[in-house]
Amino acid sequence: MRRSLAAVLLLVQPLYVIVELLVARASSAPYSLRDNTISDLAAVSCTQIPYPAGPVPVCSPGHPWLNGAFIAFGLALVVGALLLPRAWRPGRLGSVAVGCWVASGLSSIATGLVPLDVDLELHTLVSL
Repeated sequence: MRRSLAAVLLLVQPLYVIVELLVARASSAPYSLRDNTISDLAAVSCTQIPYPAGPVPVCSPGHPWLNGAFIAFGLALVVGALLLPRAWRPGRLGSVAVGCWVASGLSSIATGLVPLDVDLELHTLVSL
């Protein structure tokens, strides 16, 4: 049971891309998968973000969905990594890998909790 739950939690991660594409499609500001950051889609207000290359307009009515996805998929990654059977992650290297997955999941959760237009510096820190 534990192995199955871990597998499901880790295998749902690609569904995040579907959420991103749906939110990008609904964006009120011009959005390019190539030129914009995904965080632009999670902005909670219609504003301009002062990037070093110049201000970028953001306006995403789907921001609750994307921020929720950051949080939900981050939780899934943390729990899935912690539930991995020890047989799949033996030794120190396995522990480091699990630690990296947990850190990645926590970063995703924090990214969803601190959108870039709320606190750009903190958002940048937690999303890195």
